[in-house]
Amino acid sequence: MIRLMEGKGQTPPVRLFASARRAPSRSRDDGVHRLDDKGLVAEVSALNPSAAHAFADADFVSIVLPALRNDYRAVERYRCTEGATVSCPITTFLGTEDPKVTESEVRAWAEHTTAGLDLERFSGGHFYVEDHWRRLAAELTRRLT
Repeated sequence: MIRLMEGKGQTPPVRLFASARRAPSRSRDDGVHRLDDKGLVAEVSALNPSAAHAFADADFVSIVLPALRNDYRAVERYRCTEGATVSCPITTFLGTEDPKVTESEVRAWAEHTTAGLDLERFSGGHFYVEDHWRRLAAELTRRLT
């Protein structure tokens, strides 16, 4: 989307933020979007054990599961155009114990900008933000002001 905006003469964003996400050039299909409902719930619950109780509610699951599956499908199927860059700086956030993304995969975002990369680490896993939302909000604010 940023590249489309830049190409159409629109005012580009001042910064791109990526949280708990490997660079688009480091894509891989983990097959999560092809899991059955029980498998998808298990995958998400393993990433965020504190939210596992929510998946015991059948109504909640029926509402949330289609969106989760589509998110996984989009992420797993997306293939980045080789050499694709944006002209704004990129800030990345990473949980140091994230089982889904490595620091080297996050650092690869540097290949996708002509304006520099910042990496902020937080203790915790894929959902580090639950414990560090105040610090994350402060980091976002600092970089946007």
